Amino acid sequence: MDMQWVETYGELYEFWIFGQRHVVIGNKQIGKQLLWARPDAFTRPPHLRNQIRALGADGLFSAEGDFWKRHRKLLSPAFSKAAAARMSHCVTIPIGTCIS
Repeated sequence: MDMQWVETYGELYEFWIFGQRHVVIGNKQIGKQLLWARPDAFTRPPHLRNQIRALGADGLFSAEGDFWKRHRKLLSPAFSKAAAARMSHCVTIPIGTCIS
């Protein structure tokens, strides 16, 4: 997200591209509140869901709605700060290769 836009337009603003409304939330707490309060209102567009299925990637990492609600506890430990720290070397080595 471009923080200059947040500074210019505020923490919550909208813009239109080709007749489609896009809402930008530049505040992490507001985003969390919205996602917790209305998780079914923020889903992937149908064409993207179809592409994910076509690639055979339709599983826990692409789950939404009730399926995600039932399975998110399985994935939560894998994304804790401790787990991320243990896996950081898996990311830094490939990134270092790309940069050099």
